[in-house]
Amino acid sequence: MKLTEVVVFDKAFTRWRHLSAFLIEPSRASREAPKANETELQPAIRRNVALIYSILKPFINPGVESQRSQENNLSAIIFEGAQLGLLLFSQPSVWTFGWKVPVREDTNGGRAGRLLVIFPALGEQIERHGKPRLREVSAPVVIEL
Repeated sequence: MKLTEVVVFDKAFTRWRHLSAFLIEPSRASREAPKANETELQPAIRRNVALIYSILKPFINPGVESQRSQENNLSAIIFEGAQLGLLLFSQPSVWTFGWKVPVREDTNGGRAGRLLVIFPALGEQIERHGKPRLREVSAPVVIEL
């Protein structure tokens, strides 16, 4: 695929997402981003919580109260992720995720230890005066191994 084809596809896909989000909103006059319906998402949230909890179970304190607390926290995090996803989906922008590890040097002038991106950077492709550029909305979260 050529670069111009990618740009055209990105713009068309962005327009489709923006229109779809408009049609999802029950009140067409609303200028706000659509909100996720927690009741509709509950079955998917429960499945995701069960999957994540099965992985985290060995690291969670035993007990019914601890389990309930962890499940409630996971449910809230997953729902907030759905809200953010719907917000990004509804925006008339091309979004990119940056997994590049920033080059960093240690205090001795040599390279630092191995770095790992655990949460990617969020970038928005902007076109100003016919020149495309990438605006970094949030920086990547990186840990040293």
